[in-house]
Amino acid sequence: MSVNRKLHALLIFIFFALLATTRLSSLSSNIDLPNVVDYADHVSLIVHAKNALAEGQFPIRTVLRAPQNWQYPIFQFYSPLTFTLAGAVYRWITPNNPFIAFKLCIWFALTLGAIYFYRVIYERVPLRPVALLASSASLL
Repeated sequence: MSVNRKLHALLIFIFFALLATTRLSSLSSNIDLPNVVDYADHVSLIVHAKNALAEGQFPIRTVLRAPQNWQYPIFQFYSPLTFTLAGAVYRWITPNNPFIAFKLCIWFALTLGAIYFYRVIYERVPLRPVALLASSASLL
């Protein structure tokens, strides 16, 4: 890979990383969860995923502290890979705040998704401005 291609790839990554950051600007507080039930549900599942990883579950399968001490198998049915990654981020990178782990995972997914979309469009229509515009619209 030539230096010019590496620089282009780095600039594309920076562009979409900044665009994803602006998309997540409404979640700028690391303390207050927005008043939407989905955020609380996902953050609580990230906490349970961290506990499952600490217990030694890999891949994660069950919630440990379910009612009546049952181990509810929610991760077998609801996105085990993403919650494993978010639980690992919460356990090792942001051990004090699961909401930051949630935002990091969402930011990473938005950034990689936009880069992938850019590459798909550029392969179909080899015009960089068109690919940038279309993939930028996917983040808005």
